[in-house]
Amino acid sequence: MTDISLNDNLIIKGNNLLSLYSLKERYQGKIKLIYIDPPYNPDSKSNTFVYNNGFNESTWLTFMKNRLEVAKKLLTSDGCLIVAIDKNEQAELTVLLKEIFRNYEIHVITIVHNLQGTQAVGFSYVHEYAIFVIPSSKLINKRKIDAEWRDFIY
Repeated sequence: MTDISLNDNLIIKGNNLLSLYSLKERYQGKIKLIYIDPPYNPDSKSNTFVYNNGFNESTWLTFMKNRLEVAKKLLTSDGCLIVAIDKNEQAELTVLLKEIFRNYEIHVITIVHNLQGTQAVGFSYVHEYAIFVIPSSKLINKRKIDAEWRDFIY
């Protein structure tokens, strides 16, 4: 299949900056949801697909700023952005998102993983974060999300 219509749902795996820029001309203002899983900038190396995780903080923030600015242009007026991140850059990323997405709500959700699968002596937890960036007036299934994400308002 080589033809892609505006009604198609796409999952793109690859360099997210190139992916975002390749979509910009055709899809500007037309995407309802963007999920970005950037490098977490950890101290250790991963055995899976490896980004350059050795950024200094200012380089990492510039890396992210470039991607987030393009992502914002791609979103519909009611579109949402979700960014996965860990503790190393969560606070800095949240500040950057607040700067770029000024008329949006930023919600940081903590995800806890128990690496050993059981609670026992010597168990280990890993915290990751999903940062949701949504327009202040966002409706999901005709329900308005309140500022605390505690309830849906009909």
